[in-house]
Amino acid sequence: MNMMTILFIKVLTYYSFNCIYIYMIQDKLDRRSPIPLYYQLKEILLDLIKSGGLEGGRLPTEEELSTKYSVSRGTVRKALAELESEGLIVTEAGRGTFVVKPKFEQSLLKFYSIGREMRERDEDFRTRVMIKEITKPTRGIQEVLKIAEGDDLNRIVRVRYLENEPVIMESIFIPVRVCPELLEEDIESVPIYDILEDKYNFKILKVRETLEPVILKREEAKVLESKVGDPAFLIERVTYLIDDKPIEVRKSIIRGDRFKFTTELYR
Repeated sequence: MNMMTILFIKVLTYYSFNCIYIYMIQDKLDRRSPIPLYYQLKEILLDLIKSGGLEGGRLPTEEELSTKYSVSRGTVRKALAELESEGLIVTEAGRGTFVVKPKFEQSLLKFYSIGREMRERDEDFRTRVMIKEITKPTRGIQEVLKIAEGDDLNRIVRVRYLENEPVIMESIFIPVRVCPELLEEDIESVPIYDILEDKYNFKILKVRETLEPVILKREEAKVLESKVGDPAFLIERVTYLIDDKPIEVRKSIIRGDRFKFTTELYR
């Protein structure tokens, strides 16, 4: 073994030892520090959350943390309470404490299609159609779409899944006379706006939306695998063609724990 090889092994051993030592120091509480123990513990747990070092996204129990770091249960609870107040973890009765999944961020600065956005970002996203049928319009939809009382409507009710979790429940209404074969299309795999533009050659000019916070009702909570009363967004959208003609009414219930909407306001 030549001198260069020996030197390389020594450097590698020294570097590895120091990395392990630094990790061990970072994983322990410094009882001589003026920083409170609960805050140090919070920072250790925060590092684990950010690094994805928690198997299944589940945190150790209070008892496990108390034993591992030799602190009181009260100290553990205070650290966990701060993480929960910051929206980073959630405690589920009978199951434990889990890392909150990051929210999908949707900009409101431009026209958007969530299906297209998900596809462009290469997200694990899919659609399941619950109902597709021909129906008659309610008075409200009739007035918005400017159609006659007896006109037929394509009605589609679907659920959108993000990472195999139901996050959006949508009801869509489009007149049959403008899209007579819509229900025969692959509306689970192909975005509806793609069908409107590619098959029917419609040019979409704009959408008008209202967004308001709501709480989930029983049926919505069941479909979205959430609890009755959980926060959500209600988005009501009307889509207009290039001649300013309304072609679609859409109502979306979106889980508040999985989505957030952003915009910019200039002075």
